[in-house]
Amino acid sequence: MSKRALARRPALLITVALGLALSTGAGLEAQERQLVGDRPDFTESTETVELGHVQLETGATFTRLPGDTEEVTVGEALLRVGLSPSWELRVGAGSFVDVSSDAGSADGLDDASLGFKVKLFAESGSIPDLALLFGSSLPTGSSELTEDEAVPEVRLAAAWTLSERLGIGANLGWARAVDGDRRYDELSWSVAAGLELEDDWAAFAELYGFSEEERGGDPTLYADAGVTRLIHFNLQLDARIGLGLVDGGGEIADWFAGVGAVVRW
Repeated sequence: MSKRALARRPALLITVALGLALSTGAGLEAQERQLVGDRPDFTESTETVELGHVQLETGATFTRLPGDTEEVTVGEALLRVGLSPSWELRVGAGSFVDVSSDAGSADGLDDASLGFKVKLFAESGSIPDLALLFGSSLPTGSSELTEDEAVPEVRLAAAWTLSERLGIGANLGWARAVDGDRRYDELSWSVAAGLELEDDWAAFAELYGFSEEERGGDPTLYADAGVTRLIHFNLQLDARIGLGLVDGGGEIADWFAGVGAVVRW
C-alpha cells in the first residue's frame, strides 16, 4: 500500500465509525454515560467503556525533532470494549510511522498493544476517582520500529472534580522498557486540567514526563494543550499542540501537533 493510501487511513476510520455512531446513537442518549475518551492528552481517564459498548479512538500526529527530523504518525487506533460495569479491554493497533531527515528516511508500523482498565473507586469525599490500567506492547511492528520484545506497563489514574466544569486528572506509571538489548525501569507521571466550555467544546492543559526515555538517560518533560468538540452524543473530535521542555540529554520533540476522533457504538 502506498504512503498516500496509508495517510488516508484515519479519515477512513473516522468516516466508518461516524456512520456507525450516527446509525446506532438514536434513542440511546438517556441510557448512556457522557462520552469520555483517553485521547488526545497523555493522561488516561478513570472512566471505562460501558458494558455492551465499543469505543474507537484514532488520530494522527506530526512531530518536529532536533536535527531537522520530522515524524508523522498515522492511525493511533485504540479499540476499547466494555467487559463489565468496571472492566474494559483495550486493543491498540500499530500506527504507520514515517520519519524523514537529511540523513534519510524510514517508515513502517510500530508495535501493537493489549491491555485492560479497571475502575477501582468512584469519587467520594476526599477519595478521588481511581482506575488501574495494565497491559503490554506486542512486538508486531516493522523491523525498524519494533522494540523486538513486549514492554509491560502499569498505570494508576486518578481524577478530582473541582466544579461543575473544571476537573483535574493525574497518572503515575511504570514500564519495563527496552533500549537495544537491555531492559530498564521507566517511570512516568502526568497532571492535566480539563475545562468544559460552551456549545459542547472543552479544553485541557497538561504536563507530563518520564524518569528516562533511554537506559541511563535523564528525566524528560513535556507540555501540551488542546480542545475537543462533541459533534454527536457518540462522536468527539479533538486537536492538540505541545512541546518538549526538558530533553533529558536525548532527542525529544521540539514540538508536536495532532488531530483525532473518538466514536462509540
